[in-house]
Amino acid sequence: MKHIPFATGIIFSLLFSAIFISNDNQAIRGNYTDIPSQNESILLPIEVLGNEGTVVERIITLSSSEVSAANELWLLMNNISYQDKASIQVNDGNWISLNHTTANVHPKELAYGGMAHGAVSTIRLIIPLSGLITGANTLKFRFNTSDGISIGYRVVALNILDSNGEQLLPESRFTQEDPADWTAPAGSSVSNGRDLWHNRGNLWNHYDLNNTEGFWYSHSVPAKRTIRAKCTDCHTRDGRDLEIFSYSNLSIIERSKFHGLSEQEGKDIAAYIRSLSAEPGVARYGRPWNPPYQPGPVLKDKPIAEWSAGAGLEWVLETDAEMAPYLFGENISKYSVYDYFNANKMDDRTLIPLAIQFPDWKHWLPIVHPMDAFSRNDFIYNQGTRPLAATEDFIAWLDANKNNENEIRSRFIRKHWDWYGTFRNFIQDGATNPRHWRTLFNDSPAYQHLNDGINAEIAATSLARYMAVKNFQIMNEYELQDKADWFTNPEDQPGTRQWPSRKYNVFEIPPHFTGLAYDNNSDAFEGQSRATGFFESTNWYHLQFILNGGNGLVGGTTPSDFNYLNEFIGKTMQQSGIDEPLRYYSTVNQMYQIRNWSGNLGTQRFDNYKPDESGFRIRNQGPFIFLGINHQNSMWYGKNNPERILEPLQNIHPELDKWVIEALLLQFLDEVNKSKNNLNDWDRNPDDDWGGSEIQYMLDRENITEIRDLPNSGLYQGHFSAKLFYTIQRLKETKVDCTILNELIDWCHNAWPNVNRVGNTTVNGGFNSLKVSNCATESCESNLIQTDRVYRIRTRHNKCVTMDEQNTIIQQSCTDSTINSWVLEAQNEGYYAVKNVSNNLYLTAPDVSNGTQLELQAFNGSDSQLYIINETSNCKYQFVNKAADKCMDLKSGQSDDGTIIQLWTCTNDSNSINREFYLEVMEEQTLSVSDLEENTSWFNIYPNPTANFAYLTIQDDLSKPLTVSIYNLNGQLVQQLDATESQLVLDLSSYAKGVYFITLQVNAKHYVTKVVKE
Repeated sequence: MKHIPFATGIIFSLLFSAIFISNDNQAIRGNYTDIPSQNESILLPIEVLGNEGTVVERIITLSSSEVSAANELWLLMNNISYQDKASIQVNDGNWISLNHTTANVHPKELAYGGMAHGAVSTIRLIIPLSGLITGANTLKFRFNTSDGISIGYRVVALNILDSNGEQLLPESRFTQEDPADWTAPAGSSVSNGRDLWHNRGNLWNHYDLNNTEGFWYSHSVPAKRTIRAKCTDCHTRDGRDLEIFSYSNLSIIERSKFHGLSEQEGKDIAAYIRSLSAEPGVARYGRPWNPPYQPGPVLKDKPIAEWSAGAGLEWVLETDAEMAPYLFGENISKYSVYDYFNANKMDDRTLIPLAIQFPDWKHWLPIVHPMDAFSRNDFIYNQGTRPLAATEDFIAWLDANKNNENEIRSRFIRKHWDWYGTFRNFIQDGATNPRHWRTLFNDSPAYQHLNDGINAEIAATSLARYMAVKNFQIMNEYELQDKADWFTNPEDQPGTRQWPSRKYNVFEIPPHFTGLAYDNNSDAFEGQSRATGFFESTNWYHLQFILNGGNGLVGGTTPSDFNYLNEFIGKTMQQSGIDEPLRYYSTVNQMYQIRNWSGNLGTQRFDNYKPDESGFRIRNQGPFIFLGINHQNSMWYGKNNPERILEPLQNIHPELDKWVIEALLLQFLDEVNKSKNNLNDWDRNPDDDWGGSEIQYMLDRENITEIRDLPNSGLYQGHFSAKLFYTIQRLKETKVDCTILNELIDWCHNAWPNVNRVGNTTVNGGFNSLKVSNCATESCESNLIQTDRVYRIRTRHNKCVTMDEQNTIIQQSCTDSTINSWVLEAQNEGYYAVKNVSNNLYLTAPDVSNGTQLELQAFNGSDSQLYIINETSNCKYQFVNKAADKCMDLKSGQSDDGTIIQLWTCTNDSNSINREFYLEVMEEQTLSVSDLEENTSWFNIYPNPTANFAYLTIQDDLSKPLTVSIYNLNGQLVQQLDATESQLVLDLSSYAKGVYFITLQVNAKHYVTKVVKE
């Protein structure tokens, strides 16, 4: 059955007549003033908001052919947060209560809970249709029962499907309401609304309920009573969140009534909220169903103020596989994958779309304000770390210094750190066994001071949500969302969109922190399935990673804790059955990028590199993570089958699993080999704690001899040496390049040279017993070396042989620049000259001694410019200089950008890999400057200049077909054609204005002319 995806569904709106009918039969619209006529175009969304029993109608007119073809009703609905919350009626038929029996929820949303307190805010569902007639049909939506938290739901989009699952109603039948057209309700007062927002007390927790008490998962929500919190307490202080996310007048008015205000007071508050768009940085950017900060490429050119509104539901990918082109490009190759996994780059995570839907704004808002949760004896104000008072103090400091950039730059991070600590420590303060948010219920003084009827899980997650809302307020109101560069080094590549802090912002909202259902280290809230709990946790964790992953602001486990971020992607995959390997592996890559930063290095980048608490951590970045094995004793994805996490990659490209693991292994080896003294600089675990050495960054002691395993687990316990031994065994079962695997084994053997026993088995040679002998040669992308073909020459560190400003030949991270591009020109006796595309100079050895630094010179045909190119193994090549009879060599084998390329004797030893290079065929051919010599003896082009078309005439006696190539002024190939006749029409109408070079290849030579596009 075909389901309409988010990207299509949300643009729908119906040309129906509509009447909003509240339970008191008062008809209202989005601007709360008038009633539409029967034939007026009605805008989506359909807001079914108000008291229990509220009904909203839509009239849809269908032709007889549409009625006969109609089979099902497709709906995109926001906030269907529990089963039987909503009902639908078609004409005079029976009411259909929406639940998992009566409706077919989209499998993706169903896997994460669906309507059973699901962790996805906006879901797709289908119900059978019957009782339609030709002409006008009445479609009714009813809000059945409130949980004491919600005032209803929204129908964001709908359509009618035929028996094949195809939509019957064309887009021309739909239109979307534009919040920019909204005005204040008639007869409302902005000033009174402002006063109500900030000062009106004595509110209700909710309106009268048919069932008296409400519910949240397995917990009850107290019956109606007054609360101390005001509007400004749960929202941003000025209410800008409601304006930014375009909450309608209707929703604001009905929510006001929910909390005990009159309709007029609700209108006044709506007028005040509508007035906020006159304030700097505030406008109606988003919608209530569009998740805040949802990533997508459309954010790239939007002002920073619009970032909070996110890219919209249309950028929630349907499948994880759809991430591939945003990571590896449209044409996936080994080297596009290798290029992506690069710790020296920094992904802009705000632009890479994901196949998960972040929480919408209502799920940021506290269920109960902390002042009404921890209210017994005023505990929230009088005892413990007093997070509310700390919030007031922090905001007062920001207000006093909002125009003092120097003060903000120097003290904000520390101030934020201290403020955050009052939240993290509040639950544990005074406990005998403090465990921050996870402090046991009976051990927490805070929990002993809960208000009557308030559940601890609701209170804890609400406290974390309150902190998240205030973080949102601070980052938006004080315009800090693009100021990460104020607090970081440029080399750490701070994000142009990044919340500046070294501590969590939203990370501690989900059940893994604030749930109590499973001994205070919870998989889910009580009454919530594990699949839903895991997804809710990974959702908030990934949102934190988008808001602030820590570029240049890394703490030990903050602001993103990769102990949990990566692990819960795996746990979610396992519980839901929905594969997300690209989200997982891209997060691993981004972890490498973030934790490879200046804060844990010496005075010069990578000098005295030492893994430590704030940088590289083997527990998070070791190769066992690549197979879904965590830092403790379990494999949380794959059920002891590492191929489980890799198999879905093969459906994207047959070799993607192999390339991803190889690239990650190279990334790991790159990191651990950065220290000048290598393993001598690593801290070691001094004891034999077989329960697991979980100190964050250290290795097991160097003289460890025995690796013990756990009974019946197949995994090795605790120590990183054990995990690596196990991981290598499993990697040997995959297609990973054995030379890379052997390099990993060499490092492990150097780290733990004395291992001689694994479990009950004696192992001769320790890690060396795992070495792969007789590595089979892989088929190479380059196959046979081809003359005049453009290549990148890559080092073992997956960096490009290139040059600096002084034409010094060095290793550098690859870019699209032609300085990374080389042409291999065939010479006599099997030798090649190696020419750089950017300047047409040739790789030259000025001397024949070891350590001679290679240079670029004009071609002179001497032996110093000639190379034999020999394949060694697994698509690796040596460049042997004819004059010196020595190999091109990466000096010291260092991974740093700027490492010099030199000559060295071509010996077969442990350093041979420094003299082995990959050849990557460039997909985009380029034209070198020496080719730009005009020669029109073979062909002619007219008219020239031209605005659209040009005619190329080719000398008749040339054998055909011939290859005609068009290059732009940068030497990049724009188009390539085969000429089979003596005249060829070139369509230049879509080209940008400028000069283009037309080349004709004859007998392996290129002849060039120019054409000007007007």
